[in-house]
Amino acid sequence: MMMEHGDVRVAQNKALRLQMQQEVSLGLTLGPNSLSHRTIAQREDRPLAKRKQGCTAGEHKAILRAASALQRELTATRSSVGVLATAGNSLNFGVKAKRAEIDHETRILHLRKRAADNRWVQ
Repeated sequence: MMMEHGDVRVAQNKALRLQMQQEVSLGLTLGPNSLSHRTIAQREDRPLAKRKQGCTAGEHKAILRAASALQRELTATRSSVGVLATAGNSLNFGVKAKRAEIDHETRILHLRKRAADNRWVQ
């Protein structure tokens, strides 16, 4: 169970790193959102989807499709992170229950040994 818990933890960390990378790439794809980031009206770093009509931005539809696909992947990654967290919590609960069970059985064995290891009890 501890190995499975470790494997789930590794998968959860990997999914969280993927989620962070997807959020960063989505932010880079969509471009700046604040007006303070846009000093000139038609700078090249302005998002293609937000440029004025008549600009040479024929690929803005492809970028918007890619951004929406990236958003769907980000949503799927968030749900998988939630599932992994739930699995990790249930494994952690199982490990705690097993430890408590082993501790209980060990105490019973010690009590039996103590009772049987008496000189007068033969």
